[in-house]
Amino acid sequence: MVIEINKFGGSPAIGVNEQQQAQGINADKGGHPPAGEPAGTADKVSLTSSAQRLQELEARVRAMPAADAERIEETRMRLDNGTYTVRPGVVAEKVIEMDSVLPNT
Repeated sequence: MVIEINKFGGSPAIGVNEQQQAQGINADKGGHPPAGEPAGTADKVSLTSSAQRLQELEARVRAMPAADAERIEETRMRLDNGTYTVRPGVVAEKVIEMDSVLPNT
């Protein structure tokens, strides 16, 4: 059996008996395939190229550090020696940018 995953939030999962019926497996006789079908055939799952790309990107994001330690230390030093300046326009733009990507509640 080949299952292609090509979109997110697909149909709900089906039960084991429904799945066996869809595959032609008789649940009442030990779950074996009907006579004449090869025994020991394995199911196969294949991902679309976009799903594979998504997995690759997720792995890369997980490997990235949560924060830029060098930038944090630089900012801390600038705060300590009084050379850090707040630019209100930049702060406002970042707040608006963050608000636009957050879901509306």
